[in-house]
Amino acid sequence: MLPSAFTGGELIVSHKGKEKVFDFAAESAYNCHYIAFYADCQHEIKLVTQGYRLCLVYNLLHKRSDSVAPLPAPTENDAIVDALATTLTRWSKEKVYFVFTLSPFKGASRTTYLSLILS
Repeated sequence: MLPSAFTGGELIVSHKGKEKVFDFAAESAYNCHYIAFYADCQHEIKLVTQGYRLCLVYNLLHKRSDSVAPLPAPTENDAIVDALATTLTRWSKEKVYFVFTLSPFKGASRTTYLSLILS
């Protein structure tokens, strides 16, 4: 999400009975945010009640070179996600001006992304 002042426009992402609401309006004028989730997640965007919400939306595709290779399986890596969230929160308090939200990465995508960020 690109910096732009707005109110409303909450993003609600649901998967397997869990729901997460993302509300970036308070920090929208000067911060960038991003969200990534799998296509099997349900999502809803609430009405923007004032201003403009500027988003870049795209799909990430994984093309396998071997058609019999198994798809990546979900892994448990909550400790890595928590450590990264703690670091980003600390950075935001230190006036790093681009704060990113990492939820709700799942499985192999979360592991791959965090491995790149933390290395």
